[in-house]
Amino acid sequence: MTLRLLCWVVIPSLTLAGMAWQGRAIPQTRQIEPAALSQPFASAPPLPLPGALLALAFGLSTEPDTQPERKDIVLKATFVPTHGPARALLLVDAKAAIHQVGDRLPGGATVRRISTDALVIWANGREQRLALSGSAPFQYLQEFK
Repeated sequence: MTLRLLCWVVIPSLTLAGMAWQGRAIPQTRQIEPAALSQPFASAPPLPLPGALLALAFGLSTEPDTQPERKDIVLKATFVPTHGPARALLLVDAKAAIHQVGDRLPGGATVRRISTDALVIWANGREQRLALSGSAPFQYLQEFK
């Protein structure tokens, strides 16, 4: 009984008393005058960010692409699996190669997005969309059992 009393009553009481005694040693904060609270802030309210800056931060294009489509890059096929990275078969300067998002292309362009019918690259500070060459895209869907 004595050990139980020591654990549940005496030790917490001593801890609280010590904390109260240490709290007295902390200097008191000064009181804020009510007149100081009613004065407006000296700085101006923050201005909203421009839409172009927000679009650039999130990787969006603010205006439609006005540059002509690149003639040296031809999109022949796209592979967009359910799981894993999408890939694109490109003809760059008459050489076929498979690329994925983030790959650098000759000429300094970077693959940005791959969809079933198009490829978006980042070149010269702008997004450029390359559509599949040929007719409508063929989609092969495989069911897993």
